[in-house]
Amino acid sequence: MSLKNRIKKTIVLHPVLFAIFPIGFLYSINLHTLVLEDILIPLSLVVAASILLWILLRYFFKSTEKSGMLVSVYLALFFTYGHIFFFIDGSEIGGFEVGRHRFLLIIYVALFIIASYYFTKTKRKLVNPTTIANYISATLFVIILVNVGTYYLENNYLYDIDITAEKYPFDISMVTNYPDIYYIILDDYANSKSLEKSFGYDNQEFITFLTKRGFDVAADSYSNYPSTIHSLPSIMNMKHVNYLSEKYHDSNDVHELYYMMDSNLVTQYFKSIGYETINFDGGNFFDDLKNFDQNLCIRKFWHEELWSIIQHHTVLGPLSTKKSADDLREYRLCVFSELATLQHNNDKPIFVFAHIMMPHSPYLFKANGEPQDSEKVFLELDPEFNLMPYLEQLQFVNKKTKEVIDKLLTESDTQPIIVIQSDHGARMGIEDWNTAGSDEDLVKRMFNNFDAYYLPGQKKNLPDEPRTPVNTFPIIFNSYFNGEFNLQENRIYFSNPFENSYQFKDVTDVLIKD
Repeated sequence: MSLKNRIKKTIVLHPVLFAIFPIGFLYSINLHTLVLEDILIPLSLVVAASILLWILLRYFFKSTEKSGMLVSVYLALFFTYGHIFFFIDGSEIGGFEVGRHRFLLIIYVALFIIASYYFTKTKRKLVNPTTIANYISATLFVIILVNVGTYYLENNYLYDIDITAEKYPFDISMVTNYPDIYYIILDDYANSKSLEKSFGYDNQEFITFLTKRGFDVAADSYSNYPSTIHSLPSIMNMKHVNYLSEKYHDSNDVHELYYMMDSNLVTQYFKSIGYETINFDGGNFFDDLKNFDQNLCIRKFWHEELWSIIQHHTVLGPLSTKKSADDLREYRLCVFSELATLQHNNDKPIFVFAHIMMPHSPYLFKANGEPQDSEKVFLELDPEFNLMPYLEQLQFVNKKTKEVIDKLLTESDTQPIIVIQSDHGARMGIEDWNTAGSDEDLVKRMFNNFDAYYLPGQKKNLPDEPRTPVNTFPIIFNSYFNGEFNLQENRIYFSNPFENSYQFKDVTDVLIKD
């Protein structure tokens, strides 16, 4: 066959396959937290943009091969930027810090210009490079398909889960008062003992505010788990989640924990007795929960998990940081402003689940609500050296929470039930999760959570301290709806949320002394 005929029959596949690969790769290494629907919008956008660029370059070059090669080079530059930056971040050469965006961007712009110039000027037909690129991209595509396919074949049991509430175990026949119920989770909020010991911060002003308004604030309370991914499904299903270790002992797949939240028993029970159920987007993990009647303050899709991962691994990373921080401030403020008005917007009694990702990072606010300095927003804090962004955001959370509490207590026709808890204690600065469970001081900081109840007329039904949040809703159901729940034993378990998530170590004796 002549070279001319061979050129005519060259098939160009690599631009589309290279567009699919980075999205598929990021999806494949995060399969334990993502679902297939998460990939659809990012993948569609990247593939569509790549094809459009290919068409435009094809019109300019009059060559499918040349335009295709340039699209693939652009994709490689776009998607490798974040990986290269993470590799060199903080690196120095001769005392000169080279691991900074400003230097890497100059290099990438230079590579972009060189590639554009070369493909504009070259007279080569690029048949062999196109064939090689096709083989490489096809191989990468097959690897992704095999990885994803194998995962779903091995984990098909995840889609055969049934969490259905039986007839609610309480008697409402004599109940005449259905108060609004607000469950407010302040993520990563340490209790007063931990703030004093580990941070040198006195939180008494906030505690005094709550106690003067009738809250019972626990001096001695602990989360049952050190991470949101375990704590909230446990709380909202009123049981420990350790039983999952029998099924997933060597797995890091957390889809069942997501499912437990999406169909949690607490929300089912409240809906069954006539409550309107409302969820706020917490900014992480559990956001658009299908079991709730309303989901408020929902983030735009580019703040969802996979899209955020994509941004941070591409050239969009340094360009999107400020925009991301501004948007996140808006969402956090939305929760506080909407919370204070819900009692006026619903005819039915309401159950409100508000998981607020503060004072947890990113550190968006200073104490009075001013935007945090940009270099501190996504800072990884070390509790021995740099604590101020966390403490400033905690002070801001106190300020906004007090405003919400005052509105709820003064503007509600019937006194509401309000529970303010943190899903775990302060966790920043953990260098090695595999050994963290053996560090007694770190264990105390991780599990010392915040716990405050406003139970109008029923405070006597609170158990003795210490308290753990697995009993939060049994306490409410027993106190107000003639519930028959037995309170769970205060057991506290360490687990690594990033590796072997279902291997639990009982650390109760470290925290609760006989």
